[in-house]
Amino acid sequence: MLKEPHSLLRRVLQAKYFSKTEMMDAKLGFRPSHAWRSIFQGINLIKQGLKWRIGNGDKVRTWNDPWIDNPPIPARCLSQHKSEHFKVSSLMKPNSTQWCPEQLKRMVHPEDISHIQKVRPIITKASDMPVWIFTRHGQYTVKSGYHQITKSSKRNMGIVTYQPPTRIWKEANTTITPWNEVHLDKRSLDKSRTETIHNQPHPFYCCTDGSWVDATSKAGIGWSFHNAHGKCILKGSSAIEPTCSPLETEAIALREALIQVKRLNYQPVTFCGDSRVLYKYLEQYTREKRKPADISEIRTYLEDILAFTNVSHRFLYINRKDNDIADRLVKTARIVNSFVTIF
Repeated sequence: MLKEPHSLLRRVLQAKYFSKTEMMDAKLGFRPSHAWRSIFQGINLIKQGLKWRIGNGDKVRTWNDPWIDNPPIPARCLSQHKSEHFKVSSLMKPNSTQWCPEQLKRMVHPEDISHIQKVRPIITKASDMPVWIFTRHGQYTVKSGYHQITKSSKRNMGIVTYQPPTRIWKEANTTITPWNEVHLDKRSLDKSRTETIHNQPHPFYCCTDGSWVDATSKAGIGWSFHNAHGKCILKGSSAIEPTCSPLETEAIALREALIQVKRLNYQPVTFCGDSRVLYKYLEQYTREKRKPADISEIRTYLEDILAFTNVSHRFLYINRKDNDIADRLVKTARIVNSFVTIF
């Protein structure tokens, strides 16, 4: 019902049990039906692992809904007279999904500003999405819900303290079923070995990469654009604000590369990278023409990447040693803290 707010079931229950409030704030009420009593118990469970991924910010209530930090919590307001319906979009620049620094300083508790700045909304302005933090794909499952209930019972607590799972980056081999490794040739192309493009249908390819140290240090992103003979036509790199993981950094790098290639109107293009989780996901998507199970850690970026992807784009996982031009770019950008550079 969170994902389908206009469904018939949601509208019927809303009219009777939470007509003047949000579903997650609903009360059990007087003489509730057996169905609503069961749903109400489920709502209390969902609250333990619910987090909102920010798109356009129009759905999420800034001071009430869990959308920042880990475990997820609402932002804190500087004013004691806060509006219950103040939306996250009000903290963004007009007609944009970028945060407005002035609004953040004026409205938000200083300790929460850095957490908000790490939240990168979907730039295509898709709707905000609820996700379940206790599964890698962000979808609630009966198994994960039962696990949380069991933990709660053992601790005699109403709310479970969330222990974040091992990063998807470290579980790349188990997150998506691996395919056979890509065959690479050994010739040097612009002092960088890369996957053989001559046998590919696309005359251009773009290698992307990200450089990440930790969640408090700036990261680096970059891309190198080549023709089918391996000649590097363009390069781009930049230091970016801290991200939560290497996987998030890789997703930002690919998104920026897609934006640049779209602006330059090059097509068709094969995008290559050494992030197994990201590129195997996209390989599966382009091959099967449907979305695989989402990766909750980078769901917002995947929304943007898929929105910018068209039929002339292809994605290919390559080994890190075959991505050394982009690798050098991103490390340099991170170390020297460079602005956006295209050359």
